[in-house]
Amino acid sequence: MFCLLTTLSSRYTIESELESGAGRPDVILLPRAGRGELAFVLAYKISKEPEGLEAEAEKGLAQIIEKGYTAKAKAQPHVKSVLQLSMAFCGKEVALAHKTDIPHFPT
Repeated sequence: MFCLLTTLSSRYTIESELESGAGRPDVILLPRAGRGELAFVLAYKISKEPEGLEAEAEKGLAQIIEKGYTAKAKAQPHVKSVLQLSMAFCGKEVALAHKTDIPHFPT
């Protein structure tokens, strides 16, 4: 998965397993200054059974939120929103859970 993300390196700084908030998110994509305003925080989860995919995806999203993984992205003055995305995998099956934060605008 990480190799696919490197194609975005001209627009994003890509960090993997570096501290942000109270933990280490799997991947953070920070837009380069002048190249965008949307950052991404990604979490990957594995489920042993396809029936558990949605629950694992939701657990990953909860982990992003509870551990404050968006802290580094929100600290960037040019970042206007952060997409938090959790992907759960079971073989070729996948489930997603997501949330968008808009840190520099009133909610």
